[in-house]
Amino acid sequence: MDQLAKTIVIINKSLIDYAKLRTLLEGGATCIAVKGEEVDTAAMDKIKEYVSSYSESVPLLLDFEGPVVRLNSFDSPIKLRKGAKITIGGTPTDALYPISYPQLNRVIKTGQRVILEDNSGELVVEDVVNGNIELKATEAAILSSGCRLVLPEMNIMSEVLTETEKVILRHAMVTGWDFVTSFSLQDVESIARFREFTKGSAVKILVKIGTKQGVKKIAKLLEYVEGLVFDGVRISTEIPLDEIETVQQTVLENSISTGKLGIVMLPQVKGNIDKSDIIRAVFASADAMMFNCSSGNEVEIVKAISLINTIAQEVEHQVIPKVIHVRALDASISADALTKAAGSLCIEMSKDIDKVLVVSKTGLTARLLSRYHIPQPIFAFVSRWSYVRTTCVTRGIVKVYLQDSSQTDRDTAVQQILDRAKAEGIIKVSERILLICRTPIDGNHYFPNVFEVIEVK
Repeated sequence: MDQLAKTIVIINKSLIDYAKLRTLLEGGATCIAVKGEEVDTAAMDKIKEYVSSYSESVPLLLDFEGPVVRLNSFDSPIKLRKGAKITIGGTPTDALYPISYPQLNRVIKTGQRVILEDNSGELVVEDVVNGNIELKATEAAILSSGCRLVLPEMNIMSEVLTETEKVILRHAMVTGWDFVTSFSLQDVESIARFREFTKGSAVKILVKIGTKQGVKKIAKLLEYVEGLVFDGVRISTEIPLDEIETVQQTVLENSISTGKLGIVMLPQVKGNIDKSDIIRAVFASADAMMFNCSSGNEVEIVKAISLINTIAQEVEHQVIPKVIHVRALDASISADALTKAAGSLCIEMSKDIDKVLVVSKTGLTARLLSRYHIPQPIFAFVSRWSYVRTTCVTRGIVKVYLQDSSQTDRDTAVQQILDRAKAEGIIKVSERILLICRTPIDGNHYFPNVFEVIEVK
């Protein structure tokens, strides 16, 4: 069986090349992502063109870092001993200056912890005098040119999108990108403003969970977004390291049990991914694992993808099928009952059902069924290319197909899907399949309701 958990690769500019992207996709990448602050509209168009040329079914994700405090550029790293003091100035002419957030000296308070990018040290604010921020190193630290300053439990987000981000996101909406995620979205109010901006587009919103505030509000956040991305590195600045795995489990369980996507941002140390982080993500039933491409070498990145896929496949064999409580926020009670019945049947008849075909307008029914960890491979058929792409990052769904023609007659509908599945090489004669077709809850017709075990003739 194909790997169940998916891989999302955040590329850098050097990888915006058809041959390189093709190598990543052939190497096992499910979704291509890019950081919003690193691209312009021309680069986005190239990514869209290259990926679509390879396959219409590959989703694209736009990743916004949100309001970030970065220092200016300077010649050499600054090494600080524990107890050493340093000043961040308030004007661009100062040796150290918060270039991405000039108003920092007006909002930061005495006692605020300041963690340097990549956990390369920690400082604390001792005072703010005449626009200068006076800090002391609480441990040995290294300030790198342009490094990001992490400010635990401090909210600097006045706007959910900068003007530059609005331009990039508007272009993504118009050109058919599939997902957008941002660290700015940590409460319902910010999501509401973000949703207002994306109104009328097909782009789906994912929320990065990297603060204690976000963790406390995940149940409410899930009512308004497509899913959550757990960022353990970010949240490690606010909670003890020995609690991160438990928090990750909580975030994923909430996402999965409500029919939403649960994604894990894999930590990296000097560009390397720890096997234990992959194992934890798979055992926690993450839909997908996301990682940054620090290298422009596509061959090295494919090795990283291969590592993730290999470990995931090994671990997935140890995940026991089970009937769990799923209550989808975007589906009717009947849809929940249908998928629970299907999950129970597949587990009970594990030796008598070979494969499951799910015809669902948006793909939600297939996603709900995947939550039961059934032993059979799931193949989904949906009504639009955008649904193909947003469904294919769901754990447990082997492949998603476009089925854009609707049917009203039940027998005709069943035969049409069986013929299509044979043509695609999904099913073979004598196999027994469970076919599920789900009429949309919005009242618009797509396929009649079908729930039937069929022996392929």
